[in-house]
Amino acid sequence: MILLSLALVLNLALIAGMFWWMRRDREQLAILEARVTALSQAPAVPDEFLKLAAGSQSAVVIQILNPVELATNKHWAAGALSQVTPRLLRRMVHQQASKMISAELPKFGVVADVRVIDAS
Repeated sequence: MILLSLALVLNLALIAGMFWWMRRDREQLAILEARVTALSQAPAVPDEFLKLAAGSQSAVVIQILNPVELATNKHWAAGALSQVTPRLLRRMVHQQASKMISAELPKFGVVADVRVIDAS
């Protein structure tokens, strides 16, 4: 009787573990699907980047996919600003990111030309 009870408890624990594992995998799948959707909706690479990357030069392109979220986390009024002037808000986020990158790269010995190129 004890052996049967132990086997039952072990099986229930394994089933619970498998359900937990399956739920965790589904959550990770949902996150990855959201990333794929965001990346597929990203605008095309501007011609200026393509010209820069052509030939002997290469470029690192950083595309901020969540400027409104970043700005909203930084300042309470950004949400309202994004409704009125989303383009201005994106430009401000890009300028701030450019300043941050320009300040951080020299710490690693990188000499770089960091610019914001407006695709529109």
